[in-house]
Amino acid sequence: MYLKSFLPFLVWMKLLDRETIKADVIAGITGAVIALPQGIAFFSFFSEANIQLDFIINHLSSSECNDSEHGEVEQFINQQGNELLRRLLQGFLEQKAANEMTLNSVASHQEGALNHVRHSTSRQLNSLFGEVTVNRKGYSHRNKKSQFPLDAGLNLAKDKYSASWDPHSFFDNIPQIVKKKKWVSQ
Repeated sequence: MYLKSFLPFLVWMKLLDRETIKADVIAGITGAVIALPQGIAFFSFFSEANIQLDFIINHLSSSECNDSEHGEVEQFINQQGNELLRRLLQGFLEQKAANEMTLNSVASHQEGALNHVRHSTSRQLNSLFGEVTVNRKGYSHRNKKSQFPLDAGLNLAKDKYSASWDPHSFFDNIPQIVKKKKWVSQ
């Protein structure tokens, strides 16, 4: 009786027959076929960010860092934390690309129907955190300009700067930024 409390399957194992075992095996295989690729894909999209986070935590926990001044620690966190954010953004973009559906064609106002699909197109994007790569599907037709639905879905600018880090718009907006800033003397 003591053994059955630690191994409960010994109690219900007698109730199994060939059909029940067959159904359980099919259910297990089906679950594995669905769940494993999703788990592996999720891990792989953000694995570089996990590596970076582990690096930051290990450094902050080290005896070397324990002897550092706060300014050095702030600088380390700023630099390495920014890299962590860049890797998180890259992982997000890779996940979006992996989940992008393939369409039969894309309709363009200027170009009409575009039905030739290119699966591995990419572009560089300068974000607030650094440069990332956007992989996406491209749709084209002979002598027509390509369209990239994922670019539109992410609301990406035509140039290589993200909307939040366009150096041209940043410098154009300095007067508005200065007006909004409330200067407080201390």
